[in-house]
Amino acid sequence: MANIAPKLPDGLKKEFEQIVAQYEFKRGALLPLLHKVQEHSGYLEQDILVGIAGYLNIPQVDVFEIATFYTLFNTRPVGNNVILVCDSISCYLKDEEKVFAQIKRILQIGSGETTSDGKFTLFTTSCIGACDRAPAMMVNDKTFFKLTPEKITDILKEY
Repeated sequence: MANIAPKLPDGLKKEFEQIVAQYEFKRGALLPLLHKVQEHSGYLEQDILVGIAGYLNIPQVDVFEIATFYTLFNTRPVGNNVILVCDSISCYLKDEEKVFAQIKRILQIGSGETTSDGKFTLFTTSCIGACDRAPAMMVNDKTFFKLTPEKITDILKEY
């Protein structure tokens, strides 16, 4: 078995082995491994991605493509709470722009930015699969539907 990037704790190496054992082909474990690292570290560091490529014996570019394609993966540090605001056509037609403007006003940050206290990072995303309940957003793993600027204030107070 190839070495994992040096920053990866021993406890995670064992979890990697357990995850990979579930797949006929090691490459199939890529997404679960990326999720596991992000769950542990909060984001996917470049040297960890290189280590995963070596561990799975796949090209580094394949790992980087996956890590940067999906909006739920972060390749740089983020705040304690990650906000994803859907800006798909369904949400746009239901005034997503007003919701997004309220978030930016309250947090004093734009898309891709983190608050100075490290509490929040704000992103837009193309779809979170809640078109029938637009506008929608996610805070960490929790999804909020049929948003209004007023609801945003109450939701952010929870965090």
